[in-house]
Amino acid sequence: MSKKTVALGCLGVLAVLLAWVVLAAPGTARAVDAPVGEGEAPAALAAVYPTLTPYVYIPLIERCFSEQGTIAFETNRAGVKIDGSKNYDIWVMSGDGFCARSLTNDPHGDETTPAWSTDGTKLAYTAYTSDTNSDGQITYRDRGSIWVADRDGSGAAALTDTSTNDQWPTWSPDGTRIAFQTWRGDNADIYVINADGSGLVPLTESVAADRHPSWSPDGSKIIFTSNWSGYLDIYVLPAPGTQAQVNADGYSSTPPCLTCFEGKVYDDYYADWLPDGRIIFNSGREGKMGAFVMNADGSNQHIIGSTTQNYTLPSAASPDGNRILFYARRGGSSKQIFTMNIDGSNETNLSRSTSDDEFCDWAPAVKE
Repeated sequence: MSKKTVALGCLGVLAVLLAWVVLAAPGTARAVDAPVGEGEAPAALAAVYPTLTPYVYIPLIERCFSEQGTIAFETNRAGVKIDGSKNYDIWVMSGDGFCARSLTNDPHGDETTPAWSTDGTKLAYTAYTSDTNSDGQITYRDRGSIWVADRDGSGAAALTDTSTNDQWPTWSPDGTRIAFQTWRGDNADIYVINADGSGLVPLTESVAADRHPSWSPDGSKIIFTSNWSGYLDIYVLPAPGTQAQVNADGYSSTPPCLTCFEGKVYDDYYADWLPDGRIIFNSGREGKMGAFVMNADGSNQHIIGSTTQNYTLPSAASPDGNRILFYARRGGSSKQIFTMNIDGSNETNLSRSTSDDEFCDWAPAVKE
């Protein structure tokens, strides 16, 4: 027997052992790319290695919903629409930045500002479906409406229409209601609607512009950005239907402010709740779009991350609450999605794209 034959035989044995370790470690489900059904091993593989068990085939879409959760984000990776404008869609990727794929794909309109339900089974977003400003294009500059879809993008349906301009949805923790910003008068206000499109009620009806709502983890409060003070600040109100709600017909006077200080000359905005009940927000107080954290009552406001970099929020924390999402430009012209530890350390680029990836949300792994 030649040395070449022996070497090839050894390589064959090593290949079999490696395949057993990768594909059939006891009690472990492994994913393989192949056009077969869930739980069905590719025929060619089964014929060569009939004893490799157990085997579970996990379809591509299910691997996007990984143990690290799933990140939904708006992006122009699809290029341009039929009318020549940039095409913004909702895409998803796994919590480690892999498995990126489109969830919406409208060649005529835009979809932006995705928001996962707390259990990760539903996705709300803003859709722009009509040329409401008559400029010959359908873009985020037109009037938007609130849509909801299943986590894989199926079953998409509109909760509101384009007769008003509705944007920026956020879910109640129990998944029964959605708050959003809307132009139904002279200014932007915050409204709340049931997840089936019924029960529309105002949270604010004010002379200020109230925008970017976010629902607290316990369901009792909604924070939002407003310009009551002349600068942008973070305000808080009891959620509709709670015992502490001040006025079910809309708050028409100045609401409680968390970031208003005497002599303030900067903006605070894009606030979102963290799982532990604290609030993360953007602030211009350090001269950049800094990332800040504060307690629910506005106390202990402090910066996280660098004082020399920009961070665009709001964005959710990871399912375990240890990391934060944001988007920024870092060393290039495109907007990229990053994650960092809750203390601002260990900044990591998840996008790895030349397109603009922007507003994003992080859903937990869904248990079937």
